[in-house]
Amino acid sequence: MQPSRTLSGRSRSTTNPVAHSNYGNLLFNTRRYDLALQHFEQAVKYNPRYSHAWNNLASVYGVYGEGAREQAMNNPAERDRYLADARQKWETAIGFFKKAIEQEADYAVPYRMLGFTYRNLGDEAMANKYFREADEIAKKKANAKN
Repeated sequence: MQPSRTLSGRSRSTTNPVAHSNYGNLLFNTRRYDLALQHFEQAVKYNPRYSHAWNNLASVYGVYGEGAREQAMNNPAERDRYLADARQKWETAIGFFKKAIEQEADYAVPYRMLGFTYRNLGDEAMANKYFREADEIAKKKANAKN
């Protein structure tokens, strides 16, 4: 990780989990997934209860799984190896999405992302379970606002 710079130009390393997660989001949105991963890892290191950082970390592994699946389609000779890699990445993502939920049970995004991840793994029953849970949380939040 590169140290951040203060206004005076001196470098300093930050232990602020929100800064790491926000910067990781910027990197993720510009498809710099490896660097984003490093910052999300730092965010959960400095605050293991930071549900959004766990969700973000899981999302990187979801993207890695998508990439491996794409490689499987483009390289039939190595299809099984790439599909195994995709499965492993998605299973890692599932663990991190569940960590996000452990930290903040009423945060709907990781439930929805679990739905997509289970769908990628071919488990439609689990996918639908998590999609329903995400919808229930969203409804509860909407009703609470009214």
